[in-house]
Amino acid sequence: GWHLCTGRDINYGQGSPTAPTAITGADATAFAGKYVYNAMNNCLVCFDTCGPVPHDSTCNVTGREKVACMGDNCTQGRGNNGYGGACVADLRLRSRNLGCTIRPNVGIYGFVCCID
Repeated sequence: GWHLCTGRDINYGQGSPTAPTAITGADATAFAGKYVYNAMNNCLVCFDTCGPVPHDSTCNVTGREKVACMGDNCTQGRGNNGYGGACVADLRLRSRNLGCTIRPNVGIYGFVCCID
């Protein structure tokens, strides 16, 4: 089966030099559109899911979460080699959807799904 991808699915290396993220910015923007998944790029971190941050985090963005995405219509920022916080290897990709509830007016084409 399939499930909605999470930040953990996409960034399974979690920045580890021995298990780096396999998806590059070039791969993640090689197709048209904007497709979101259950992760957020906030406070220079790729969170495993979109939602309340762990209690031990100093990142307080409730209601302003930056939902991660893939596709050439995503907003791009520096990735792990720059400011950090990228779910893909070298590029921060955000959907411009603030908050974890997907809104219809931000041009989202669909969702990124992962195989079980």
